Amino acid sequence: MKNRRKKFRRRKRSLYSALIVLLFVSIGLGYSIINSSVMLNGRLGVAKTTWSVYFDNPRVIEGSELQTSSYVLNSDKTNITLNLKFLNPGEEYKLYVEVVNDGTIDAMVGNLNISGLTTEQQKLIDYEVTYSDGTPILQNDILESKTRDELLITVSYGLRLSYKEYPLNDSNMNVYVNLNYIQNKKNISLKHNDLYTVMQRKASLDSTSSKYVTSSTGINFLQNSSKTNGEGVYTRSGTQNSTYPIYYYRGNVKDNNVKFANLCWKIVRTTDRGGIKLIYNGTPNNGICDNTGENSQLDKVAFNTYTKGSIADVGYKYGARYEVDNNAMVGSLSWAYGNDVTYSNGTYTLVNTITTPLGWNSGHNSVDNGHHYTCLSTKTSCSTVYYIYYAGLTTAAYFLPLSNGKLLDGVLGEMTYNTTNANNSNIKQYIENWYRNNLTSYTSKLEDTVWCNDRSIYDYNGWNKDAKSNYDSFKFGAANRLEVIYSPSTTCPNAKDKFTVSTSYGNGLLTYPVGLITADEAMMASAGTDSYLYTGTPYWTMSPSYFAQDGGHNYFFDGLGIISALRTVNSTVVGVRPSITLKYGLEIVDGSGSADDPYIIN
Repeated sequence: MKNRRKKFRRRKRSLYSALIVLLFVSIGLGYSIINSSVMLNGRLGVAKTTWSVYFDNPRVIEGSELQTSSYVLNSDKTNITLNLKFLNPGEEYKLYVEVVNDGTIDAMVGNLNISGLTTEQQKLIDYEVTYSDGTPILQNDILESKTRDELLITVSYGLRLSYKEYPLNDSNMNVYVNLNYIQNKKNISLKHNDLYTVMQRKASLDSTSSKYVTSSTGINFLQNSSKTNGEGVYTRSGTQNSTYPIYYYRGNVKDNNVKFANLCWKIVRTTDRGGIKLIYNGTPNNGICDNTGENSQLDKVAFNTYTKGSIADVGYKYGARYEVDNNAMVGSLSWAYGNDVTYSNGTYTLVNTITTPLGWNSGHNSVDNGHHYTCLSTKTSCSTVYYIYYAGLTTAAYFLPLSNGKLLDGVLGEMTYNTTNANNSNIKQYIENWYRNNLTSYTSKLEDTVWCNDRSIYDYNGWNKDAKSNYDSFKFGAANRLEVIYSPSTTCPNAKDKFTVSTSYGNGLLTYPVGLITADEAMMASAGTDSYLYTGTPYWTMSPSYFAQDGGHNYFFDGLGIISALRTVNSTVVGVRPSITLKYGLEIVDGSGSADDPYIIN
């Protein structure tokens, strides 16, 4: 398991110590019954300093309750008493309890000793104190000033016994657990003083229950974050065994603020190379990074700026644009429609044609049944053919003109999975101009992250020539993840959508290592007004959602806290919050991550 020690700041004070935890267990054993009492005693206080280390928020893990069990946290929060009654061998009791450093001095673990059980007694009783994720408590682990760690106390009976070894007579035993916190030594190594390890130490797996996740299956991404559906730092399921697991912040967190390059940022997540992805959050105000609203973003811009829509317009960069159009379909008596076309010598010819003798008003349902191609006349051949992708209206049709031998599948590919990415979007030009003026001197500290503009296709709907055309939405991959399966991703499926500076990790089409967060990352962070991403004003993500009728729609985080895609990329002007990624291992030189004391990275 990776070293998960807490990050800390260097302090120059004399060394003090204080014994904070003494666990005394008196256990009486009867036939198939164990009664136990656990006392946690502590004494606090160091002369002429602010030393305040105490217990808080004890909580029994769901599913480990005993028929008879209780715990009591005393009034000054320095003692916990547990009264447990085990009825059968194999039972296990688990209690979370936080140890809080509310003083001004960074603390660290001096030692952890467990003693008192004989070899024979150890066969009956298992007693363990770890961090809440099962990580061992190690000497020199840091508990920073104004932070807290969650511990896990586990007491079990008879896990390693055969039925022949169950006790037949009463017996008594004592267990002593001494957890000693001392002031952080001034010469402790700073090699783990980086944001990745801060997040690693705090993280819980998001696919199982944990402190603020009550479901045994983990976070439900369909629902917003809460005290029961995730709040804090989580490990993305599926990455936990990677060299660099993905950690991310979720919900109403207050400790993910960073000051870098004289600007304010919020931590979003880590990358698969250990980088720390940040989102812009304005400029410091007297050193404080608590911006909201328009102060948390740059200017308001459109993603692209074309008058007529094209599927290509959802691209951060894009290649060929094929614009759509519409027609009022008045006077369309006996027009011809084909379910396919052929092309030869400059002419398209409709295949398997039908006509609408009574015009579009009554005949558009025939087009819905797979006859998408028309010359917009009674003719069955023409130099420009029109592919109708939406025939759901009785008064109008929406179509894509095709000419010069272009066919539907090839055109869709040129605008999505097979794009040349030859053209910059409006928003990319804006972001890179801003970076050029503000961050070029810091480029060496930034990771060449993949910025994902996922244009993978989830549902063609009316753009499938064999399907009905009364469903016009051409849907992209993020729409499936956010609106159907509710499972956000940190990977990018199409190489052409992986925007990077170098070709080592992606398409190499960026000038600078800067982009936007994805809708998936917004979903991981959570929608809602309690999310740390909520600012009260809308701003763009990098993720396409769908193309409908005459416009492409990308996701944005709206002013009500909704991850929305209701506005088109060409007509919508909303805020820009650029995103950068710090390289793995950059040292925290100061700060606790709060808005008024952000982490400072030089």
